[in-house]
Amino acid sequence: MRAYFRARPLAGLAAILALICGCAGNGTIGDCTLYAVITVTPSSATLNHAAAPPANQVQFIGTGGYAASGSHCAVPALSWIAYGTWTNPDPADIQISSAQNSTNGTAVCLAPTNGAVTLTGTFPALEPSQSVIQTVQLTCE
Repeated sequence: MRAYFRARPLAGLAAILALICGCAGNGTIGDCTLYAVITVTPSSATLNHAAAPPANQVQFIGTGGYAASGSHCAVPALSWIAYGTWTNPDPADIQISSAQNSTNGTAVCLAPTNGAVTLTGTFPALEPSQSVIQTVQLTCE
């Protein structure tokens, strides 16, 4: 799953892109609009709650990158691990970590669910007032 949000590029990044694509401007880069992209994998999982760890667990990993719209736009080849804040409508059957470390997005099946449960991750954007929302599905059998 992908989510896009518009971000004002940092000054250094704007300068680099201006040089790469020959664009210039104050706060914009020619006709290029830069977007940060967050992709979460896997988008769904089915686990056996009775299995011993780690077989009853899955980690939903957010990865960030960039995309651009406009003609003749260069996109920086950067990526990062994106830590989200996860919400879970079924805490009795599923636990998911929102810790801002390598356990982020790790879900554990505690009991069977009644079908797929939608878990929602909120990821910070480059601008403080923005965020990216991603959802994944987890079924615990």
